[in-house]
Amino acid sequence: MKTKKDFFERNIKKIVKKELKLQEQDIEINTVKTRIELIPFLIDLENQLIVIDGYFENLKTFWDTNNVEIFAKKIKNEFEIEDIDEYQFYFCKKDGNEMEVEKRNSTSTKIFIYKLKLDLE
Repeated sequence: MKTKKDFFERNIKKIVKKELKLQEQDIEINTVKTRIELIPFLIDLENQLIVIDGYFENLKTFWDTNNVEIFAKKIKNEFEIEDIDEYQFYFCKKDGNEMEVEKRNSTSTKIFIYKLKLDLE
């Protein structure tokens, strides 16, 4: 694995079936339970997707509907995105030797869970 960006591009591509152009970013969110937390993520503006790095990072935020909406609103404002509802969010976390990926939209009305065998090259 060269970089975190390469790791996520290679592995998330298994789900989206597209070449990705991820950019590493961080954004600070303020939630009721965890208060202020810096969230590392990768964004692909062309393919309209956001990857939240809970694989390499130990995030404290619980990703319920409210917190996803707070996060989505911050990203919408930061990147001047017209319609954040068009974006897919991929929440990644370590699960043994695999990565669990929870795919959802900004309102959490559609949630899909994937288990990926990792491509670590």
